[in-house]
Amino acid sequence: TAAAPPAAAAAVPAFNAAAPAAATSAAPLGALSEAGPVPAEAAEEDYSNEPLETRLTSKDLERRCSAWSELCAKMAEPTDEPSEREQCFVLMKKHIDTCLAETLPKGQGCALTALGAYLEHATDIDASEVLPLVRRLVEHKSIDKPKMQQLVPTVISLVAEIVECPAVVAELTACLTDLENAKKKIQGF
Repeated sequence: TAAAPPAAAAAVPAFNAAAPAAATSAAPLGALSEAGPVPAEAAEEDYSNEPLETRLTSKDLERRCSAWSELCAKMAEPTDEPSEREQCFVLMKKHIDTCLAETLPKGQGCALTALGAYLEHATDIDASEVLPLVRRLVEHKSIDKPKMQQLVPTVISLVAEIVECPAVVAELTACLTDLENAKKKIQGF
């Protein structure tokens, strides 16, 4: 037999019952509209009507992430319009520096995922163009952050599929040796 709850505990449900309905709502809250709270899913904006080029160079993280995600999707899936897909590869090639310049984890995740799709699906990649990515990724100022540590090995593996693996290993070894000699952070590796 269970003992009756203390009197103080009995007052708690009455307090919760008096709470306003909005505070106890199970729906996630996003932006506020004039009509009241809007679910988080509805608060996200759709930037697909803006050109990819504009979004990739935007200062707004959400716009950039939407562009990286759209590029990734278009490069990964064959389409009825190969010219549109090819334009995505050309645009991605043009913005590899922009991709590597992302500093916020969310932006890095979207950008490096798009870079991975580019490396995996592009047909005209020159090995001499992508081998320098190994050093740039290993020396990246955010390499000690979890998001970069999670994504960089995948990108380097894709580079190794394009360039021959011994060249990638040699570049990694040279880069890590240079970092060690310079006493820079190498916690990611």
